[in-house]
Amino acid sequence: MSFDIGLALAALSGVANGCFSLPMRRLGSWRWEQVWLAFMLAGCVFLPAAFTITTTPGLARVVSAFPTAYLAGAALVGFLWGFGAILFGRSINRLGVSLGNTLVLAISSCLGSLVPFFLSASRSEPHGASAAALVVPVAIQILGIVACGIAGIRRERAATGAAMTRANDSIVLALVMAVGSGLLSALFNVGFGLCHPLIDSGTASGLSVFQATNVVWAIILPSGAVPSLVLCSLMIRRARLTGLTLGPIDPGFLAWITLMGALWTASIVLYGGAVVFMGRYGDAVGWTLSLGVALLTANAAGVISGEWAGAPRSARPALVAGVGLLLLAIGLMSTVR
Repeated sequence: MSFDIGLALAALSGVANGCFSLPMRRLGSWRWEQVWLAFMLAGCVFLPAAFTITTTPGLARVVSAFPTAYLAGAALVGFLWGFGAILFGRSINRLGVSLGNTLVLAISSCLGSLVPFFLSASRSEPHGASAAALVVPVAIQILGIVACGIAGIRRERAATGAAMTRANDSIVLALVMAVGSGLLSALFNVGFGLCHPLIDSGTASGLSVFQATNVVWAIILPSGAVPSLVLCSLMIRRARLTGLTLGPIDPGFLAWITLMGALWTASIVLYGGAVVFMGRYGDAVGWTLSLGVALLTANAAGVISGEWAGAPRSARPALVAGVGLLLLAIGLMSTVR
C-alpha cells in the first residue's frame, strides 16, 4: 500500500514538473535572464528554505550534526546540477525545444534511475526486484521520449519553415551541451541517492524521513541556483551597460514567478515523499516515473493550448506512439518493488 502511495506522489511530482514552466508564456515581454534569475530565487532558494524551516523543528541543530563530507557533497552535487540547468537553456536555444528536451530527458531518465538502482542493489540483497524489472520500462520510456521528440521536431519545422539550428551555431557544440545537461540533470538524482547518510543523520536527530529529505533538498537546490544567479546577474548588468531596456518588476511578474517557483518546489517535495514511501528503490523508480509523467503533462498542456493545432499529419502518429509508450512504461513501473 505504501508503495502505491509513493507511485501516486511520484506521478503528482511529474504533473507539477510538467506544469512549472507554463507561466513563462505569460512573461513573453521579459528577458530570459530576468525570468530565470527570479525563478531561481523563488524556486530554488526562498520557497524551499521557507518550507524546510517551517516543517523542521531544530533545523540548525540537525544540520550541525550532519557529516561534513556528505554535507559538502550535497552542496557540490547541487552546484554541478546548476550548470546542467544553464546548458539546458543554451542547448534548447540552438537545437529547438523538442530535440533538446528529447536528448536531455532520455539521458537523465536512463542514468538518473539505473545508477541509483544498482547502488541500492549493491548495498543489500534485492528483494523481489531485478535489473530487468527496471531496465525494460526505462528503455520503453526512452523510446517514448524519442517518439515525442520526433513529433515535436516535425511540428516545429512545419511552424518555422526553416532548419532547426541557426546558421551561425555549431550543431556539434549544441549536441555536446545537450548531452552535458542530461548528464548533470541525472547527477541531481544520483547525488540525492548518495546523500542517504544525511537523511540517516537527520532521523537520528529526531526527524521523520520526509523531514530529513526536505533538509537535503534545502542544501542541494540553493547550491544549484548559484551558477544561474551569477550568470543572469552578469547578463543583466551587461544589458544595462549596452543600453538595453529591461522590463520593470511589477506585481504581475512576481505573481507568475512565484507560481513557477511553487510548482517546481512542489515537484521536488512530492518526489522526496515518493522516495520515502517507495522504499529502497524509490530514487530509481520514482525518478523515471516523475520524468515520464512530466513529459506527458507538458505534451497534454501543449495540445490543450493549441500548440499542435497546425502540426502536420506526420507529427501526430509519432506523438500518439510516444504517449502510448510513456503510458506503458509508467504502468510497468508500478510492478518494480
